[in-house]
Amino acid sequence: MKIKRISVRLIACPLERTVVASSFTKTRRCTVLVTIETDSGIRGRIYAGDKRDHQEQIATYIIDDIAPLLIDEELFSVERLWERAVAGSSTASDRDLYMHALGAVDSAIWDAIGKALDVPLYQLWGGYQDTLPMIAIGGYYEDDKDLDGLVAEATEYRELGLDGIKLKVGGASIEEDIARLAAIRKELGDEYCIACDANRAWSVIQAITFAERAIEYDLAWLEEPVVWFDQYRGMREVRQRTNIPVTAGQNETAPSGCVRLLNESSVDILNYDASLGGGPTAWHKVAATAGIQGITMGHHEEPHLAMHLLASIPNSGHLEGFHPDLDPIWYQMVENRPPVEDGRLRLPEGPGFGLTFCEEFIQKYTVDTAAYGR
Repeated sequence: MKIKRISVRLIACPLERTVVASSFTKTRRCTVLVTIETDSGIRGRIYAGDKRDHQEQIATYIIDDIAPLLIDEELFSVERLWERAVAGSSTASDRDLYMHALGAVDSAIWDAIGKALDVPLYQLWGGYQDTLPMIAIGGYYEDDKDLDGLVAEATEYRELGLDGIKLKVGGASIEEDIARLAAIRKELGDEYCIACDANRAWSVIQAITFAERAIEYDLAWLEEPVVWFDQYRGMREVRQRTNIPVTAGQNETAPSGCVRLLNESSVDILNYDASLGGGPTAWHKVAATAGIQGITMGHHEEPHLAMHLLASIPNSGHLEGFHPDLDPIWYQMVENRPPVEDGRLRLPEGPGFGLTFCEEFIQKYTVDTAAYGR
């Protein structure tokens, strides 16, 4: 079975409201929708990533650089296809965006493989479990949201069936962030899962200060607590001097970066993102390495990809999603989202990623640009 065509649609959908974290502001949700067509009529189709300002460059890498290497090649030769494609990153002007492009293509190839074999990918990759705990990324800074509003948001996640919240921190003073954390814990109780994500906002001392004050609130993990230019040494020190698990990895775009996090004892949880880091083929290499070292795997956002990856392995943690207002692609473009009840998502039974998409949504939010296809 050979790959005959690769095409791309660029999707951009405005959000219901603007949200702010410690290092970024979001006004829209974007993605790259890739379709792989084979000579036997099997079609793989999946979306990947949210690089809001770089969609056209990603599409160009897919069509001009990656597709010519894969057209007329055997679909099931995944490792060989990946090695051929990743070699092109050495001459790319932006290697991070190239790896994002490869992640989207690799994901679509796996979707086609799952459909060709008529099996869900989480089963094909290991089938360790068929449900996963799921939390919402939330608690963004909003001018009109006080502590009562924050608690109401966290309560809504419970009502949506989710297990808890990954609370944004680092965009206010440590005192304010501790107060936000304390309000959620007090109202939602000990069984509600709370993690915190600083998005690389703090120095090592600031991160340790926050962690020491947060310890009484039973955090599931503290994510990216240290500025990017000191993260490896810095997160190791945070781990050594506090009792809260440290998470990072979403900003690594190659397995080698994750290996460095592991080798330098920088993390307890590795949230490598397959959509940004070369796809499921790369992600599973990292997951196996982490598992050997007793490190838990997470995944940055992208529940449609992450649910299959995390459910396939024994060393997995929480799945991440958003409030419906902040991820219209997951809540509106995906027509058959898996159910979430009692804090856990149930994996879909369909082949590949098991998803069907709303064509009306795709047509409405496709970026008005030249068609991408080869």
